[in-house]
Amino acid sequence: CEGEVGANLLSSQDLDDTWMDVGSLKKIDGKSIHRICSGQVIVDIASAVKELVENSIDARATTIRIQLEQGGFKSIQITDNGTGINTADYHSIALKHFTSKIECFQDLQNGVASLGFRGEALSSLCAQSQHFSICTRTASDQNGVRIRYDNNGALVDITPTSHPTGTTVKVENLFQPAPVRLESFRKKHKREYNKIIQLIQEYSVAHNDITFQLSGEPYNPSKKPQSSVRTILSTTGNGNLRDAISTVFGFQQVNALDAFSYNSDSFKISGFVSKLESNCGRRSGDRQFYTLNGRPVDLPRFSRIFNEYYRKSNPYKYPVIFLECEISASTFDINISPNKRAVMLENEPNILNELREHIVTTHWSLESNTFTPSPILRSQSANTIVT
Repeated sequence: CEGEVGANLLSSQDLDDTWMDVGSLKKIDGKSIHRICSGQVIVDIASAVKELVENSIDARATTIRIQLEQGGFKSIQITDNGTGINTADYHSIALKHFTSKIECFQDLQNGVASLGFRGEALSSLCAQSQHFSICTRTASDQNGVRIRYDNNGALVDITPTSHPTGTTVKVENLFQPAPVRLESFRKKHKREYNKIIQLIQEYSVAHNDITFQLSGEPYNPSKKPQSSVRTILSTTGNGNLRDAISTVFGFQQVNALDAFSYNSDSFKISGFVSKLESNCGRRSGDRQFYTLNGRPVDLPRFSRIFNEYYRKSNPYKYPVIFLECEISASTFDINISPNKRAVMLENEPNILNELREHIVTTHWSLESNTFTPSPILRSQSANTIVT
């Protein structure tokens, strides 16, 4: 019996040879993997602008200029006055998963302060564009340089150029290597253009200590020369949230807001939300902005609480929200989605209960309002909320 079983067994080498002959699974080559994954990081023009703006913020820039040619389809150029790029990093900065933000996964668990950390953005932009170049200079450099990279993020050449301290990144013909995606975006170019404007509006408010300048023109399908390049947005960067809101959204918006503040042992929230008057909200929830330790994020459960109570007084309106949230960096996980907008909070049910209690009893407390909030209950899962 043992002999029969042994006779029917194949050695590991025999199995390897058999699988190589008839198996359908093949390893994807590295270049193809790079092209596939880069399309998940840079999903549209706005995401390209976002990644570059975040790099400038991480470089401690105090002024960031964004220039769009043909709505960003022909070129995106972002210039900052940050620290610049060190000579030793020229060869690796556009390679996948090269980053100065973290060294290992444990750094993420301990809490990462930078906006970027995966080392995917520049390499993905190289793969998704026709031409990619960087001009940079550090404070210790005598001259600036212009560096060109190929679609794999490998350095092509370096040439001297005049450039102040900081960095200019230029992306030309984004999505040229992905014609289906390019044509799809061109058909809805107005929406794509507005997404970029909304993105810079959000970052201008979130990082109100930085001067933002956005200029350019929308995509022109006729390809006729543009009459002029206009300034779309320009902020002072004086570090005042109220001033930033006024500059970006106007005086009327500021006058329709009340200051909001709440402090507890676990978190702190400050900023502005709509007054309860009927003419102070909006017909959609498109102007609800949150930052978490300076990072723009989506907090839909926070918005749900604000919306639920606000609409008891204004049934057809949503509150405008500009809130800055501060919490220990080790108590939330930002590594949830490629765009780093989703966030998982430790003890989120407790935070939401505290927030709801403050809204109802303090911030929007009205004797005439009979709204009674439903409690947030803990489920068996620490990160699941049941209402």
